[in-house]
Amino acid sequence: SRTFSAQDLDALTSRILTVMAALAVRTAVLSLLAVFSKACECPDKINAVFADMHDGDQKEVTIDGTSVEIKPHGNDQKWHVTSVLNVDSCSANIDFNVPGKPNPPPVNLLMTLWCAAAKFKEGTLEKATFEFSDPSGKLATASTVLNTWVELGASKK
Repeated sequence: SRTFSAQDLDALTSRILTVMAALAVRTAVLSLLAVFSKACECPDKINAVFADMHDGDQKEVTIDGTSVEIKPHGNDQKWHVTSVLNVDSCSANIDFNVPGKPNPPPVNLLMTLWCAAAKFKEGTLEKATFEFSDPSGKLATASTVLNTWVELGASKK
């Protein structure tokens, strides 16, 4: 039988604690990734109201398969925009230059879905956000965010 010195046992204990800490961090990261990857799947159905940060009003967005429809919400405006969702990038080319839409941008905008998730003791809350950019680069560089819409309310997962 082999005997270990106190120094050997301290070193072994330290290594075990380091491995346990690394496993705990790995488990936490994997749990977080599972939450975000599930939350961030491109949806085939959405019907929700969003706060438009640029215009200061609300928009209703409906996604059904690859069909996208946007219309005003909570005011007396009468217009609607339709587009096609690219499910690979979860984005759509949006032309706001439609009858009845006040002050449309002079170019089509790229609307990209992002998701936000917050994990609490009670569960995870998720909401969708849309980010708008100008792929033509006329208003700003293509990577510049021109506007964001944030889903009102949140869904509990």
